Amino acid sequence: MVAFCAEIEPALGLKCREVYIPPEGVREGSVEAARMRDQLIDADLVITTAFHSAFVHQLTEGMPAPLVAVSAHPDLGRAIHKRIQDGVLTVVCVDSRFADRIRLVYTGDHADRVRTVLVNDVWAVNRLDPSEPVLLTRAARRKLEDMELPIIVPHSPTLSFESVRELSEVIIRLNLERTDQTAISPVA
Repeated sequence: MVAFCAEIEPALGLKCREVYIPPEGVREGSVEAARMRDQLIDADLVITTAFHSAFVHQLTEGMPAPLVAVSAHPDLGRAIHKRIQDGVLTVVCVDSRFADRIRLVYTGDHADRVRTVLVNDVWAVNRLDPSEPVLLTRAARRKLEDMELPIIVPHSPTLSFESVRELSEVIIRLNLERTDQTAISPVA
């Protein structure tokens, strides 16, 4: 969420509001699902990933806001796959559930090759080998500003080209629809 929002806001001029969904999802019809729906009700556009698109589609059903499922830049996936094939990928993150998603999406039979280091674990962070590349999330980087770590993937672009194009088209369409709705009609 942090990486996508950090890229979407300045590049596309949107104000992002993050709505967190646990990796295990939320039971449809639950209080938590209703709370999430309430957070999305006023959105002009809902953006999610393929990881949660089915659940978010259920949440937003009947809402006027379009739903776009974005994908990560392919270089990100290639770098993660290569690092896992070559050995161990260390994920430095704020929330261990991010590393769990990396395991689920990218590792296949090699989930044991993803090592998680939480930024709040000072001992583990200080034991990182400065010559070994890591996957450092934007949220973790904000907390570790002083530490220089080699990073296996670029921070930008995070979004795939196709996702940026799709978002741009949706934004243009929404703006055109608003312009049509607010046009002043002559009164006779």
